[in-house]
Amino acid sequence: MASQELEVKLLGRRFTLRCADGELESLKQAAATLEHKLEQLQGNHSAKDLEQQALLVALNLSHDLLLEQNRTEAITRSMESRIKTLQATVERALKNPRDPSTSTICESQSEAKGLSSV
Repeated sequence: MASQELEVKLLGRRFTLRCADGELESLKQAAATLEHKLEQLQGNHSAKDLEQQALLVALNLSHDLLLEQNRTEAITRSMESRIKTLQATVERALKNPRDPSTSTICESQSEAKGLSSV
């Protein structure tokens, strides 16, 4: 597997990183985000120890990631529920074409059948 190198500067230190092909841009963005968060922490806190600053930023980024994962999972569950409801509605309409609650679907089906026989 081929890899690319990227040099980043974090808190005045230079690091050479390797990443898989196709991941260079996202690694650049990650490094820029990390540098931005470290700079924010330096300006807002009295933490002088680089290790403490790095740990605080890592904790904040981990927390942000966890929140985003929870949001994504909630959206996924909601969409799965909606798909199941829609699927059940379609199946009911196909089984009971005279059901008034599914008449719109059935009418569309009838129209489609009529067009296909032309």
